[in-house]
Amino acid sequence: MSGQPQDTVARPPIGENLRRAQAEAGLKNHELAAALNLPERQITRWRRDRTTPSWSAVVALGEVLNREPAWFYGEHSEPKAAA
Repeated sequence: MSGQPQDTVARPPIGENLRRAQAEAGLKNHELAAALNLPERQITRWRRDRTTPSWSAVVALGEVLNREPAWFYGEHSEPKAAA
């Protein structure tokens, strides 16, 4: 055991909503991956619902894609206002 807390909360898949937000932002997988400092294959896994991102990753997705984190789980509203 690594001593790190484990993120074991079950979350619904977000692939469809991620694809929608990403398309609306006009970002390709490699561009989103670079913005999040992740491998492109991780974005592909999320988009295909093969894996589910951690809450911190969803928060980061929201920051990059201008969405509230809850939006990815189906609570849709308009994009966040620019600060």
